[in-house]
Amino acid sequence: MIVHLKGTVVAQKEDTLILDVYGVGHKVTCTRQMMENAVLGTTLFVLTEMIIREDGWFLYGFADENERETFRLLTSVQGIGPKVALMILSALGVQRFYEALFHQESAVLCQAEGVGPKLARRLINELKDKCALPNLSSTIALDTQTSRPVLQDVLSALSNLGYKRAEAFEVVRQAGAESQQASFEELFRESLKRLSQSITPDV
Repeated sequence: MIVHLKGTVVAQKEDTLILDVYGVGHKVTCTRQMMENAVLGTTLFVLTEMIIREDGWFLYGFADENERETFRLLTSVQGIGPKVALMILSALGVQRFYEALFHQESAVLCQAEGVGPKLARRLINELKDKCALPNLSSTIALDTQTSRPVLQDVLSALSNLGYKRAEAFEVVRQAGAESQQASFEELFRESLKRLSQSITPDV
């Protein structure tokens, strides 16, 4: 299994580049963000995901670990193959993709080629509660209010209690906007009160 490559960019076209690694050319299909880092004739480090199918072995390249983890998450959904997953990442990027999941914005997901309303709804339904991957937490966009450390702590505490992160997110955001100087205990208590009025934790 090839997990990364470091070599010289000898050719590039649209979403594909050829990376020469000690005389061996590797064809890698990449996200737009990765292609923006590729300059012909320069050395490039690429995180990769290898997918083996009946018709061949395929390498996909990513700019960072968050892109790769999101690609893996996307391809776990029925109807999302590597090509569509790359299109989503290229069109939205990791941060905007997770924002769309949090806010259940199917129209945003439909901006990616190959994603229609039905597939967008499936993505939201299957992935909205899987956004708390540890290595993605730093890139999930919460907006200016929710990026405050204390609100992050409240959101994590509610998730640990079993509340769905996508639902707890909006409650924490609202509580934080209304109480700019509130302590963790005050925000946690208020968020828990609001959640208990509408939903119950997954236990």
